[in-house]
Amino acid sequence: MVLLIEQAYSCSPLFFISLITTLTLLLLVFTKKFNNKLNPPPSPPKLPLIGNLHQLGPLAHQSFQELSKKYGPIMLLHLGEIPTLVVSSPHMAREVLRTHDSVFASRPQLKAATILSYNHHDIAFAPYGEQWRSLRKITSMHLFSSKRVVQTFKTLREEEVLFMLNKIKEEATASPEGIMNMRKTFYKLTNDIICRMITGESFRRDGREEKLMNMVFDSVPLLGKFNPEDIFPSLKWIGPIIGSKVRNEAQKIFLTGYAMMTEILNDRIERRSDGDQDFLDILLKLQKDEKQKKEFQINDLHIKALCYQSLTAGSEPLAISLEWTMLELLRHPRVLKKLEEEVRQIPSQNEFLKSEDVSKLTYLKAAITESFRLHPPTPLLIPRESMDYCNIEGYDIPKGSRIFVNTYAMGRDPEVWDNPLEYRPERFVGNPFNYNGSTYEIVPFGGGRRICPGMQLSLLTMELALANLLRIFDWELPSGMKPEDVDMTETPSLSLKRKEDLELVAKPRQMTT
Repeated sequence: MVLLIEQAYSCSPLFFISLITTLTLLLLVFTKKFNNKLNPPPSPPKLPLIGNLHQLGPLAHQSFQELSKKYGPIMLLHLGEIPTLVVSSPHMAREVLRTHDSVFASRPQLKAATILSYNHHDIAFAPYGEQWRSLRKITSMHLFSSKRVVQTFKTLREEEVLFMLNKIKEEATASPEGIMNMRKTFYKLTNDIICRMITGESFRRDGREEKLMNMVFDSVPLLGKFNPEDIFPSLKWIGPIIGSKVRNEAQKIFLTGYAMMTEILNDRIERRSDGDQDFLDILLKLQKDEKQKKEFQINDLHIKALCYQSLTAGSEPLAISLEWTMLELLRHPRVLKKLEEEVRQIPSQNEFLKSEDVSKLTYLKAAITESFRLHPPTPLLIPRESMDYCNIEGYDIPKGSRIFVNTYAMGRDPEVWDNPLEYRPERFVGNPFNYNGSTYEIVPFGGGRRICPGMQLSLLTMELALANLLRIFDWELPSGMKPEDVDMTETPSLSLKRKEDLELVAKPRQMTT
């Protein structure tokens, strides 16, 4: 071919130009024919440049849900320059999270996530590869192992839940109305648990608790914000010139968080512990371990990123899930009464139920599962990116596609659930749900290689906290408010956060012996 072109050009430049034009046209025709043979998933009509962006509202999970009703449980959207696959049924979720997990195991490099993950030194947002596999192994084996979560952190969880209960008693007694801001209460609980898991100590006394909590408040919504750089990659070069609001906010939060994580790490290095009870103990030991060095060398950035991510990924979703569950219980007095009866009839030496007592509460577990169904902590699982071409149920998915699993839509699908908008824990009584990725009707913790390593910790903490809140207090909506008056409006964020803080009236019970 090269020889033919050289000969053509030597004979006549005009003939050469004609030959190149003909070859180009043939290539375009061949490419078009090849592309026509591809079978993409159903897709709504798109506009030039912006694609389907004009069809999305501020709550993407709800917009995706409405579009899926017309275009099906697997559909292809074009968000700017990015082909985006949205799956909205358990069957299609299984295809992405299990059957083709190896293809969809990576993450898109979104700007805010890149900055807040210390340039992908984490496991939640890092692209799939050797570094991610090594960090995932460390996290699963050493930080969130079943033994560590169930046994080592058992006392820690019980102490922090008891501290929360005492604070509620104190504030409820001091206030004539007894109104509690449960969102702040739950954030403090989850924040304190994660801080103690990371460092072995509480930050309540030195004031860092509030700073860390505010950092979580600000960073998680930022990860779900619209950012032009993420959907128009060809315009990334403009970002630093014109400035990006998301980029600037992420950088500001990162600098604050980095300074705090550096301070925490330096404090631990100065007063090095010989134990292995908290994350910093474990990670600093692994950093110096010769065997670990041969497998994968952990540096200070990895340690800071893993600790920071444990704080953000561990505290907000858990706090939000507690809030939604309490809200649904107060909106459904029948369910609340039934659950109160279950937690209050368990004999105990004192009013506080410990972990072994809570493990017997089947209706409580069902109520939590029903809450996850209606209010998944992450309505759109953290997006994935296809590393290769893939075919799902006859549909062709190109390499580089962005994938969203709409857990919100899956939990409200009338083809899967009877009366899907009704909060009815009885669905799961005698039918306990398994969150480990073997079933896909409800996937609050994701699935496949990217399943959340803190799943067991979240479930144990929710069960312990809710059981004791319902055992020790009677709960009511603020005076004059009826269940049907509760505002269920959601706010845009990576997590499924309600717009209004949950405020409830707490009344300490007189325990009978």
